[in-house]
Amino acid sequence: MRAAAKRYGISPPTVQTGRDRKTTADAATGSKEPRSTVLTPEEEATEA
Repeated sequence: MRAAAKRYGISPPTVQTGRDRKTTADAATGSKEPRSTVLTPEEEATEA
């Protein structure tokens, strides 16, 4: 893992993440339900 990380200039945890994936497609990152970090759910409902 360290050799691959050094070869590609990435960190070993990144190599491990790639090895754990079942497909080569890019995985989505972030929350499954996007929500505001500023507004409350009630305020967000009135904005939409």
